[in-house]
Amino acid sequence: MKDRYSQSELDELLASTQPRVGWDFSRMSTLQAPAPWEYSEVVARYLKPSDEVLDIGTGGGERFAAMASRFWRGLGVDIDPEMIALAAQTYSGRNLEFRVCSARLEGVATSFPVIINRHATLDLLAVTEHLKPGGYFITRNRARRSPRAC
Repeated sequence: MKDRYSQSELDELLASTQPRVGWDFSRMSTLQAPAPWEYSEVVARYLKPSDEVLDIGTGGGERFAAMASRFWRGLGVDIDPEMIALAAQTYSGRNLEFRVCSARLEGVATSFPVIINRHATLDLLAVTEHLKPGGYFITRNRARRSPRAC
């Protein structure tokens, strides 16, 4: 990896990449160690067949759809219209609905017993406003710490 790239080098890199289809990170390498637990397994422990679930930052809906048999109904929201279109096209007819929405959750009038979020921007005030009393908010996010003191 270089510190700087010319515009033509960046154009070549872009031309050599495959189009994005959902959030498939399988071809990506990382310098960080994987989390010592699996997000979907942790979420599954808190789901009941009668639950309505909100997935903030659902992306293409892949992970949300994989858990859909564990709850009654789900709403996946994401700020990216292309990802929501992909999710709706791929997982329509199931117990899932997908909607373009920011982290502020404008237009989401319902509260949920379970709200989940994996690696997406979120607004904790909006989460609090949409989480039913006694409900669960489960998130997995990573942040790099600055070498400077906080």
